[in-house]
Amino acid sequence: MTFNDYDYVPTIRTRSAELLGIKNLRDKSKSQILPQVRLCRVSRTTSAEGALDKWLEVHSGPAIIQLEHSKSLLLDDKEYHDLMNPDDRFSSWANFIANSRQKNQNLIPGLLYNEQISKRDFIIELKRLESDFGKMVFNFNPMDKRAVAAASTAASVVDDLSNILFILDSGQISRERQMASLNATISAMNELRQIDPRIDIVASGTSFPNNFPPYLTSPKSSEGVIPMLEWDNYHSFGGRQFAIYGDYAAIHGEFYKGSFAQFVARVDYPTPGEWIFERHRPENPKSCDRAKLYVAAAQNIMTTESWDNELDTWGSDIIRQVSDGNTELFHSPAKWISVRLNMHIERVLQFLEDGVVTQSAIDELNDDDLNW
Repeated sequence: MTFNDYDYVPTIRTRSAELLGIKNLRDKSKSQILPQVRLCRVSRTTSAEGALDKWLEVHSGPAIIQLEHSKSLLLDDKEYHDLMNPDDRFSSWANFIANSRQKNQNLIPGLLYNEQISKRDFIIELKRLESDFGKMVFNFNPMDKRAVAAASTAASVVDDLSNILFILDSGQISRERQMASLNATISAMNELRQIDPRIDIVASGTSFPNNFPPYLTSPKSSEGVIPMLEWDNYHSFGGRQFAIYGDYAAIHGEFYKGSFAQFVARVDYPTPGEWIFERHRPENPKSCDRAKLYVAAAQNIMTTESWDNELDTWGSDIIRQVSDGNTELFHSPAKWISVRLNMHIERVLQFLEDGVVTQSAIDELNDDDLNW
């Protein structure tokens, strides 16, 4: 396996809703993605091994193994800090990967990195992972100058460049951050490719929001459109000619402690460069018929010009079933996260295969911006 065999690297957390969406991907689609899996607490499971086992229940192919760092999703606090510990040449992380590969030999370790790690420890870790496992992945924010410097160091000291994949992960992207993210990604790609033009790179990020009213077509409308900024940026710098595509599979990039929120039935549908959605609020939140609201949202999505009636995915099948009134098990927001993620991955694979480029992508860049 080589990293360049893949055109899509989605970032997936081991949350129940995301795992359900992955479980129901078509077998062909599972074989076409190289997931970056961030181990986090799932249900009552807080151990790294338990989170990994949950992942292996839904996907048995090659995958990149990382740790989730969002505080609200962290694994057991002691185990998390033990795995991040650089002592004895990162033995805790290396041992965890070695044990994990007994269950799936195609698991690829991510390089652990944070603001506290020294350059020496980082190089020791890289050498250890390359020696023990061959391939590895460095995920970093291209807007972080220290992380970019670490990536350049990694590219310079690795024994075999085919053993390392760099994921330039801009995290949560907004309209205000879109151009800064694009410029930082181009700059980091240039820096790495000046070391060697053969370096494998993924450009990743997410613009899926956690607040939807701003995206409604009008204040009283039930329908809305969300621009897929990571898709636009990817095609703005030239797409697959320069990097592998990555995103968070239509999941918000930042997590906070849960707070009470009024129920809203929302059904999402990915199109090239945009997510469209139907958002139905109950007239009386205390006594609403959730199933009825989801039926109406699903029916409305299916009447849009963007709906592809030939689409054959688990997620689209759920929308069809619900539109017909069969809402069993699909009248809660968490289950619709699974539907959205599943359809997003399936459709992105098709968009990439068909060479789809959106009109909203920035068309013109100075030739000097991409100088390799």
